[in-house]
Amino acid sequence: MNSTTAVIGVPVAGVVQLWTDAPSIWQVDDFDGLASLVGTGQITRTEIAPRRFREVGLLDEEAGTLTVGDATFTLTPADAFDGDFWDSLNASVTRIATDAFGRAEIIVTERGGWETSETEYCLAGALINDGQPVVLIETAPTPTDNDFWPPSDDPVGQTVTAPLSDESLPGIGVLTMAAVNGWGVAPWDVAVTYLVPDRETTDEN
Repeated sequence: MNSTTAVIGVPVAGVVQLWTDAPSIWQVDDFDGLASLVGTGQITRTEIAPRRFREVGLLDEEAGTLTVGDATFTLTPADAFDGDFWDSLNASVTRIATDAFGRAEIIVTERGGWETSETEYCLAGALINDGQPVVLIETAPTPTDNDFWPPSDDPVGQTVTAPLSDESLPGIGVLTMAAVNGWGVAPWDVAVTYLVPDRETTDEN
């Protein structure tokens, strides 16, 4: 057994990308089992920047396995791609964000790997504004030529807010999907970074 720590991407339509020293894309035998764990706070994380974490597992490429906690998933190299990958990204990000909000965390969808990005990202958080809970979604660069983000004259980035509710939560996945689609990447090329608040500062306030 020769396992290496790997960053886990967003699982989409049977496929997941993993990053060790190099990226690799896999079909997952028990895809629903893996997808049900990602974003729930049950997976080991690695800190890639101060208070910014990504989920990791142990990848054994030779054996074709990914171990996540007590669960081991069988993998085969992905050599064909057939599925509703963008719709799956939409649904996965909405679910991940909803779980993260329950832990007072912010999520950032960005290119996967071991580094964060200041130029391509889509952030989603649940905040209190004037005493009311709102969902805030921020992205860079500003999405263009899509039907989901409102027009903006600022090419650097864009932010939208809405009251936090069961009706507004699905918009997180839709807007994230639209933003990622403008980066020239595939849906399996992204991972979620979890921004964890400074508990000591939070407790003091």
